[in-house]
Amino acid sequence: METVRAQAKEMFPTIYLTLMSIIQALALEALWSAVNERSHLWSWNVDVLTGWLQVCAVAELIFFLWMASVHVIIRFRWVVSLRDSLNPFVIGIGEFWLTALIQPHTVHLWFYLLAAGFAFGVWVNWSTVRAAEREPENMPYFRLFAPRARHYNRPLAGVILVSLFAGVVIQWFARSGWVAVGFTALMNAIMIGLIVYNALGWQRAVQSQPTEEIKPVEPLPRRVAGGRRR
Repeated sequence: METVRAQAKEMFPTIYLTLMSIIQALALEALWSAVNERSHLWSWNVDVLTGWLQVCAVAELIFFLWMASVHVIIRFRWVVSLRDSLNPFVIGIGEFWLTALIQPHTVHLWFYLLAAGFAFGVWVNWSTVRAAEREPENMPYFRLFAPRARHYNRPLAGVILVSLFAGVVIQWFARSGWVAVGFTALMNAIMIGLIVYNALGWQRAVQSQPTEEIKPVEPLPRRVAGGRRR
């Protein structure tokens, strides 16, 4: 059983990153096809700005998810579950769906789906951190960055609230126009901020060193007849 456990920890990073790379490449290809097929992206009105800002946001999201996945896989080792194997497929479906919703009349749905996607990301990050904390080889990282590791979901929770608010405002008050442009521009700024935040966190993790190494616990000496130890 320990051999299977060790092999799962050792082989999962390569398998996951390979699968994630394929799905992200397909998502970029779908985004490029959408750009060429969406006629409203090549007209001259306010919807053009909204559409191109959505395209930029999806591209930034793809890059952010890829970068975050690489960082998590390199930082942690944990025993994989069925959820870990399904995550890339769920992420890919969400990215394809976001690309399909780049339409003038579905901007509010695009924001709702974006909020749902980030909510899924918060759950994945929380469950991954919980699983990584159970493994001894991850303890040096958590001793240094325990507060940051556990509070990483706070920025993502803010993105969820902004996306939901934008979807409601656009749906009920302004289905298109400059309001939609403003919210999509704000989302692009948030995505760039998340990329920078993730990059800085990775830089701190690489440059920092654990203050102490985890040493294996030596077994207590066994007692033999007469009360002597050996």
